[in-house]
Amino acid sequence: MRWQNLFLTVCILGLCNPGWVLAQATTKGATTGAAIAPEAELARGKAQAAQKIAAQASRKAVKAAEEALALAAQAGAGNDAYYVETNNQGYRYQGLWQKTGNIRLYNGLGILSWPNHNRYEGKFLKGHKNGNGVFTGPNGDHYEGEWRTEINGHGKYTYPNGERYEGEFTNGNRQGYGVMIYPNGERYAGEWQNNQKSGYGVQTNRQGMVEYTGVW
Repeated sequence: MRWQNLFLTVCILGLCNPGWVLAQATTKGATTGAAIAPEAELARGKAQAAQKIAAQASRKAVKAAEEALALAAQAGAGNDAYYVETNNQGYRYQGLWQKTGNIRLYNGLGILSWPNHNRYEGKFLKGHKNGNGVFTGPNGDHYEGEWRTEINGHGKYTYPNGERYEGEFTNGNRQGYGVMIYPNGERYAGEWQNNQKSGYGVQTNRQGMVEYTGVW
């Protein structure tokens, strides 16, 4: 404090150079700014990375969270809205019901498990799978998409052998337009009928080069 008071006294007496004082303050500020710049860049990078991760969160996870909240809200409503049942054959259902007299029907969001470890998680309507749902099997089957009792509508199916299909289904079969990506990188985009290529389609190899275009 003594040297600061002395410096102030000298300046008051007109013995110091104001330009020198300003230059020293500017230099000190620049040095401090240079010292914290890397930390600021690091913080900015972390923030951008966090935003990118949040933006890339799967729609499935977001949708599952929203449906879980809806399920919890409805479960608290009472009136047998939420129910868990396991029968003597190993089938298990947990989720929303609709009760008519003494009969309960799966209705709304729920999870159905089979004794063979198949599992469906999604929407039901009057006892049937109906709407968007996810099916998984013990051998690696995975389907996410539309249902009307069976797989009907648009969806994505990953098969145990590694094949991946996205397109239209009818009663569990590839039917209509769809894209199949094979484990070796080859790709077919076109029409299907009863799980077979049928109609106009384009086949490309793993390098993306067209091998065939036409009717199958």
